[in-house]
Amino acid sequence: MEKKVFIACSGIGNIYRGFETFSRALFDSINKDNGICFMLFKGAGKNDKAKREFTLWNFKRKGLLAKLIGRIIRRDPYMVEQFTFFISIIPKIFKYKPKIIFFSDYYFGIFLLNFRSLIPKGFKYKLVFSNGLPLDPPYKFDFVHQCLNTYREKAIRQGEKRETQLYVPYGFFIEPSLEKPAKADLRLALELPLDKMIIVTVGAVNSYHKRMNYVIEEVASLNRNDIFLLIVGETESESDKVITYGKEKLGENFKHSRVQPNEISLFYQVADYFVLASLREGFGRVYIEALAFGLPVLVHDYDVTRELLGIYCYKTDMSKIGGLRLLFEEVLPITQSSQLKSSRIIYAYKNYSWDSLQLEYLNLFNKVIEAS
Repeated sequence: MEKKVFIACSGIGNIYRGFETFSRALFDSINKDNGICFMLFKGAGKNDKAKREFTLWNFKRKGLLAKLIGRIIRRDPYMVEQFTFFISIIPKIFKYKPKIIFFSDYYFGIFLLNFRSLIPKGFKYKLVFSNGLPLDPPYKFDFVHQCLNTYREKAIRQGEKRETQLYVPYGFFIEPSLEKPAKADLRLALELPLDKMIIVTVGAVNSYHKRMNYVIEEVASLNRNDIFLLIVGETESESDKVITYGKEKLGENFKHSRVQPNEISLFYQVADYFVLASLREGFGRVYIEALAFGLPVLVHDYDVTRELLGIYCYKTDMSKIGGLRLLFEEVLPITQSSQLKSSRIIYAYKNYSWDSLQLEYLNLFNKVIEAS
C-alpha cells in the first residue's frame, strides 16, 4: 500500500509568511513519483484532486466569525482557525490513513496529538512538527523538523533525543543564473530613481521586530543624497508611524511599497544593497531571497546569520546606534563585481534551493516512516 504523508497548513491561500510559503513550496517541490503519496491540506484556494491538493473548511483568523468566537471563548482567532481546520481534517485521516502529518502550526499539532490518543491503532499517524518560529524544548511530538542546525543542537543539549531532531533547512526556488531583466527598465516601471543606490529592506513594517525605524535612522545618518531607502512589506498597527518617520528623515529618498508575494523578486532586482535590522529571526527567509539575487546582504551578527550566510554577508552589531552606518561606510566603497554576485547566487543555490534539498526532505520523511 502506498505510504501517505499529509502536509497541512491552514494559512495557505490566506497568509503569506514563512509557514505558508514553506509548506506550499515543499509540496510543490516534493510531490513527485518517489514512492510516497504526498497530500496538501490548506485553508483556502481551489481543490485539485489530480494533484492531491485539498481545501478544508475553517473559520479564517482574519474573518469576523473567528474574531467573534474568539472573543466569546476568550481565545485568539488564530486558535479558532486551527481548531476548525483540525475538525475538517479528521474525515481525511480516516479515509487516507496517513503515516505522517507534517505541520508548522503548534496548536493544530496539539489537537492532532490529543485526537490520536482516542482513535484505533490502524488510523494512528506520526506527527512531525516543523519548528519555524522556533519554539524551545520540551516538544510533545514524535519528531521535530529543525530548519537550522543551531536549533537542533540546542534542543539536544536541552534533553531532546538526537534521533527525533531532524535538520533540513528551508528550501527556495532559486535560478542559478545572473540573467535578469534590465535594472533601469524595472526601476522606471516601479517609479524608482535611476541615478541613486537603492537599499531595500523587506518585512512587516514595524520597529519592534524588523526595526525599520533603526534602518531609517542609520541611512539618514550617512547624510548622502545619492542613497535611496526602499521599504517593502505589509503594514500593521505601528506602520504609519514608521513610514511617516521615513519621509521626515529621508524625504524624496524614501519609499514604502506593499506588493503581492509573486512581485517581491522585482524589488530585489532593482536594489543595490539589502539590509535587515532584526536582532532575531526564526530563519529569515528574506536573507536567502536577497542573496539568491546576488545582493550584498547587511545583517545583525548572531548565530542565525552566521549559520545561514557564512562569509556571504556583511555583519555588524545592529543593537548599537551607529552600527549599521559604520557597516555601510565599510561596504559602500567595495566594488560589487559580477564575480561577487555570482558567488552569492551559487552559495544560495547549492545550500537552499529545492533542487539541492528535495532528496534531503525525502530522506526525512522516509526516516520517520521507517521508525513507525
